[in-house]
Parts: sequence; structure tokens; C-alpha cells
Amino acid sequence: MDHLRRHGRGSAVSAALVALVVLLALPASASAAAKPLGKGSITVRLDPFFALLSGGYPMYPVAPATMHFGVPTTPALIVPVKGGSWDVAHDRGTFLVRGGIDFIHYTTGPLTLHQLTATAWHARVNQTTGWTAVANGSRMVVFDENFKASHTSYLTVGGRKFVKVSNVTLTYDNAFATVFSNVFGATLGTTTPFGTATLLARVK
Repeated sequence: MDHLRRHGRGSAVSAALVALVVLLALPASASAAAKPLGKGSITVRLDPFFALLSGGYPMYPVAPATMHFGVPTTPALIVPVKGGSWDVAHDRGTFLVRGGIDFIHYTTGPLTLHQLTATAWHARVNQTTGWTAVANGSRMVVFDENFKASHTSYLTVGGRKFVKVSNVTLTYDNAFATVFSNVFGATLGTTTPFGTATLLARVK
């Protein structure tokens, strides 16, 4: 009986050691699960908006996204966040949004409307790929981001915690620029800025 008790204790210790080794072998992202995101919004200051407009390629918001023309600030696109996930320990995650943008252009002989939409964004922060969207039916990378001037902060409002990522510079990705060229027959440079984004959402 004493032998059995000693054997039982040894098995328990061995199992604990194995579990510890497995835990230590896991990457940090696996051991710390990301938290779900609640509602919020993404605001993009559209610095080159009027350049695109004067070039004959006006951009419109796709509902429930909205466009705001403040004075003296530049035009801003407001896109609602519906959810996502956020890793608080590493300040990274994905914001899922509703709505998006719609480019249009008319050509004559006969009069024809050409259209390119980019909706259902997956706005990724501090990850290896840029922001994706469904562009004319296919999901692709639409925006590349630059975080050099960005800042992540956490706010508590009414007992609820929010994450805010400010000053994220967005430029058009090559994949989207290629689709833009195919649809409109015009060049959209990959260094062309889309705008500067601020992301805000509740961390559940």
C-alpha cells in the first residue's frame, strides 16, 4: 500500500513537470488569449480626398459608414466597429467594421458608370498583413499601415475599458491599386496616402 502511495505521488509530479514544459514551450500569444472587442469606430482623416475628387474619382461612404466635412479639419470617414479581438499584453489585434468606401467614375460613348467598393474591413494593428476588405467581391489587402507615429492608449469610461490607437498612416496596397487600375484604367500609386486613422473600441 505504501508502495502504491509513493507511486501515485511520483506520477502526479511527473505529470506536473510535463505540463510545465508544455506551457513554457507555448508562444506568448497562445498562453495569453486575446480579449473580444465591442462596438467602437474608426475615424480616417482623408488628406488626399480632394485630389481624388478633382481627378474624377469621387469616393463615397458605404452605409453605415459616414463622411464628415469639418472646418477647418480635413474631411473624415467614420466607419463603425462591430467587434474583433485585442491582445492587451502586446497591443495588437483586429478591428472588424461595417460599411466601407465606394469609388465611382463615369466614361462617355456611351455613358458608363464604373464602380469599385471596399467594405467589411479587417483593420489589423501591429500584425504582418495590412487592412483587408472585400473589394468588388473578393477579400484582399487594401491598405498598408505605418505605425511610426502611432500611439496606443487605454481609457475607462463609465466603468468600461476602451483601447485607442491613434495616428496610423494608411496607404493603398499594391493589390488594391491593381484592381483600381483594372476597373478605372487609372493609376493609384501604392505610396498615395489614404489618410490617418484613429481606432477606438471597447475591450470586453
